[in-house]
This record gives sequence, structure tokens and C-alpha cells, in this order.
Amino acid sequence: MTDEASSFTISAHVRLDADKLAAKPVGYQAQVAGQAAGGESSWALWVVKPADGTYQWKFTRTAVGSDGKVSQSAEVAAGDLAEVDTGVDVTGVFDAQEPWQWTDPADSSRTENRMGRLHLYVGGIEQPGEDNSGFSAAQQGSGALSAGRGTAGGSTGYYLPGSLESLRVWTGALSADQIRSQVLATPDSA
Repeated sequence: MTDEASSFTISAHVRLDADKLAAKPVGYQAQVAGQAAGGESSWALWVVKPADGTYQWKFTRTAVGSDGKVSQSAEVAAGDLAEVDTGVDVTGVFDAQEPWQWTDPADSSRTENRMGRLHLYVGGIEQPGEDNSGFSAAQQGSGALSAGRGTAGGSTGYYLPGSLESLRVWTGALSADQIRSQVLATPDSA
């Protein structure tokens, strides 16, 4: 679907169903859209339920080694709670050219400069990225593009309690201005 070693942007217009989400257990994850690779999703937009009555958007990347185990993962989560029963534009950006510094968790004195970072926009607002939003492993999705459900840990499920009203994919990392003009703008206002 996309060249995941290069920069790309994924955007979805989603309407979450409050009643269906409320019925899900705490910890439930629903995939808005993703690309499968080795029993995981090489990239995915998610909504998660970290506590009763709270929902959060997330954009993830995962690389799987030849042994089938996750070799690297990265994510950026929304700082604000996800709105329900209304349409929301959620956009994930992987900027393969953005530098970041990796620190070895086992030896904090060991650092490396790497390339590739995730960004998440809810509406036109970029969400604050944490240290785990860097992703330098080259991973190419080889399975199906999924919308409204997904794959993780080798099983399909993660059904979206709501509706996916549109899904768009771009080659390259859109900037905040491009997201506002190309994702949020309607044909009448562009």
C-alpha cells in the first residue's frame, strides 16, 4: 500500500459510537486502519480505552524480525480524550527524514542518532510525541490493508466501534499546514 521505508501520511475521518465503546472492557483497542506485516500491523491508527469513559487516539509502527517477534515499535498517543458521536479527522505521519536520538534502555550512556519519527494529528492539532515516537527499523507491510479491524499478536479482531467515513493515504510526510489545507478543508473552503 505504501513505501514504509519512506515518509507517508494516513488520514481517516472517524465517528466513534459512545454506547458501543462503553460496552468494551478497559484496555480494549480498536484499529481504525492499518497495514499487516508478520502477524502485527506495520503501521496503524487506533482508538484505545485506557479507563471507563475515556478513549484515546494512537498512531503506531511495528517491525517484526525473521523470528516473527516484534523487533521495534513506536507510537504517539493523543494528549486529549477522543470525542465520541461526532466526526473526527485523525492523521498519522511517518517522517522518515526526521532525526532523533536513541538511548539504550540498558545503558543510558550509549546513544545513537537515528532517522524516522511518528506524528499524530487530531483535527489540525499535533499531539505531543514522547520519546517512543522514533522508528528507525525498515519494515514493509506485506499483508492486507485493514479498515475498521486489525491484526496484532497474530490474531485478527480489534473491531472499530463506530464508522470509518473516509481513509486517505499520501506518499510523503504532510506538514501541519498541508494537513489543515488537504485533510481538514472541504471542497468549498479549500
